[in-house]
Amino acid sequence: MSEDITNTSIMLEESANDIDSFYFTKVGIIIAMVTGSISFLSSMIIISIVLRSMSGIKTTYHRIILGLSSADCLTSLAIALATIPMPKDVIYPFEMPSYGNITTCEAQGLVYMMGNAFAFCMNGILNIYYLCTLRYNMPEKTFRCYLEIPLYIASFVLCVTVPSATLIKEELLNPSPTDPYCVPNTYPLDCTKTDNPECRGGGGRGGYNPTYLFAICSSFFTVIITMALVVHAFYRNERRLRKAAKGNEIKEGDAKYEALKRAQETTSIITWQALMYVAAFLITWIFGFVQFVLKETENQNEEGFMTISRMIFQPLQGFFNLIIFVYHKVQTLRHADDDLTVAEALEK
Repeated sequence: MSEDITNTSIMLEESANDIDSFYFTKVGIIIAMVTGSISFLSSMIIISIVLRSMSGIKTTYHRIILGLSSADCLTSLAIALATIPMPKDVIYPFEMPSYGNITTCEAQGLVYMMGNAFAFCMNGILNIYYLCTLRYNMPEKTFRCYLEIPLYIASFVLCVTVPSATLIKEELLNPSPTDPYCVPNTYPLDCTKTDNPECRGGGGRGGYNPTYLFAICSSFFTVIITMALVVHAFYRNERRLRKAAKGNEIKEGDAKYEALKRAQETTSIITWQALMYVAAFLITWIFGFVQFVLKETENQNEEGFMTISRMIFQPLQGFFNLIIFVYHKVQTLRHADDDLTVAEALEK
């Protein structure tokens, strides 16, 4: 019996060496290390700016961005570590060294999955916040009491308990030819407990793909719908302002008109900010989503391009968030005070 298990393991290891994957190469691994490190540092800069600012975490926007950046720090750190936490005797031919074991691999995979899940939730909360404030003019206090806190609690429970309870229990966090770091997959690839008693994750992989697809599609749907409603509200208010001025309800140059115009300009800035966060989210995840669909439909003609694009863009959400956060923070504050410097704006 033990001889059969040994022979099976040897055969699976030999077949693993025959697998060809971009993620095995030094280029693929180094891209993950570089982009993960850039995103991690970018998110740390956002956290530093938020905590050092005069408003700190008193504003809902700052609290959400702090949560989003913290989640990205987890994900980016796991990606930046790449093959380092994998078991030393990993069967796949990664061209960079591994120094860990099963426990460190599981820790890397768990941090990666929890960070991703929490980032998805925080992106959703950010879009709900924009929808409530820009379209429905909900006061921040109301949003904090009735939506923000319950959404945080639900996100924390969902992102911590579910990955911990399922992925660890089913032994699904393993080295994989689909990524240069530990992710949910069977080990060796496509093994089952029936064929190989040493197979890890052979009994629980089936439910992961539908869950991933549901999470991605739900996030895309939420983002697109909320932003469509926000943009519609912005142009509706713009038409109302023009109609009021045209009907002499208010006159251009009046204090009331100027106040409404300035409020609409501020709303325009925030709306563009919201749209840029949506664009960052879509750019970050669209390549991975398309690659997943191509793989599931066995249409892999464009997989090479998608693989490289995913490895470049998916870890960079923190970097995109930093550009948006700094640009719009400075623009909004300097719009209200023309004499404000960039450094002074970042401190507020």
